[in-house]
Amino acid sequence: MLLAPSGKGARTGLLSGQIPGGEASPLPSAFLAQLHGAPHTDVVNLLDAQAYRYSQLNVPGYNRVLELYVLPSPGASDAAIACYASKPLVGYLKRCQQIVAGLTLVGRSPTDLTPEAAYAGRLGRLIDKLDAKRLALRASMRASATPTTLSHLAATLAERFSAAARSLSVLEPPLPVGATQAAFASSIVRARRAYEALSAAALAQSSSGYATAQANVEGAERDVDSALQTFALLGYSPG
Repeated sequence: MLLAPSGKGARTGLLSGQIPGGEASPLPSAFLAQLHGAPHTDVVNLLDAQAYRYSQLNVPGYNRVLELYVLPSPGASDAAIACYASKPLVGYLKRCQQIVAGLTLVGRSPTDLTPEAAYAGRLGRLIDKLDAKRLALRASMRASATPTTLSHLAATLAERFSAAARSLSVLEPPLPVGATQAAFASSIVRARRAYEALSAAALAQSSSGYATAQANVEGAERDVDSALQTFALLGYSPG
């Protein structure tokens, strides 16, 4: 559905629709991959529900100001609303925001999306500790040339991921982040196993085994980064 002043939606308007399910992230991964930088996340109160609001969206080739609202619906497709305007008509965004704020849910149960401070603090400390080590150790691996050193660094990274998995296992996630924590836990386990294999391949000086393990490491690290991005989109940013 499109609402626009005088029915002309080329330059400003409100667009509503649905986001297909199947992803832990409120925003589709294909859309996120196109953005320059991460959007700013807020949890906003509507008339009888809450929604995620994403602003500061930098979409290549799109010259309008854009805000996205996502209303999660467990077990169904999430509702999505876009407020957009060209810069000369940016004042219309305020009207769009007012319309969104007055929405009521039909056939949907409202979900409390407000980040829980205690969980956010523990998760943030876990992520900060893991990132500080994995980024530094990965940089050391890129600078290392000896198989023995590479094996040691990879084994150390495997242990860091193992420690993170243990810390994460005792966290009780709020409902909106349950699927994301599960994906994060799974990616951590894959990363630990990939680094263990990388360590063994480096020690054995197996070129083919190292190449395979390295590809598995990169895939696992991408999954870790994807889970961290989703946490941020749910309002749980480390630091």
